[in-house]
Amino acid sequence: MLVRLLIADSSRLCPAPSPARALEIELSSVSSVESAPFAAVAVETLKIYESDRIVEHVQEVAPRFLARLQEMGQHPLVGEARLVGLMGSIALTPDKAKRAKFASETGTVGLRCRERCFANNLIMRACGDHIVSAPPLVISKAEVDQMIDTAARCMAEFERQLKEKGLA
Repeated sequence: MLVRLLIADSSRLCPAPSPARALEIELSSVSSVESAPFAAVAVETLKIYESDRIVEHVQEVAPRFLARLQEMGQHPLVGEARLVGLMGSIALTPDKAKRAKFASETGTVGLRCRERCFANNLIMRACGDHIVSAPPLVISKAEVDQMIDTAARCMAEFERQLKEKGLA
C-alpha cells in the first residue's frame, strides 16, 4: 500500500513516464511465496518509520521545503514549483507568463539543468523539462535551506548558459 501511494503521488509531479510505474507492475506480479521477504522488509521499515517518527518529521520539514520551493518559483525560468511529501518539482519554461515549452526536444533543457546541479554537488532528477528533488526523509530544515540555496545558484548559472546559447 505504501509503495502504491508513493508512486501515485510522484506521478503528479512529473508528466513523463516514471520508472516507478514499472516497479509497481513488477511487484504486483510476484507470487505470495516470493513476496514474503518483501513484506517482512516492508513491515520492519514501517516499524522504523514509526519509532523514529519519520512521518512526523516530514510533516515538520515539508512546509519549509514548500516555502523555499515557492521562492524558486520567482525565478524567470520556473513556470511552477510543486511539492508532494518531500518530493519537489520545478517546471522549467522559457516564458513564465505563457508557461511555454522550450523549442528544443522535450527533456533537453531538463537534462542540461540537471548537469548544472550535478556540477554543484546537488542531486536532482530530470523528468522532461522538470527537475525533481527527493531528499532523504530525515533532512533537516537547515539542509533544506542549503539545498534550495544551491538550487538557486544552479538556476542562475543555467540561465546564463541558456542566454549564451540563445535558448532563453
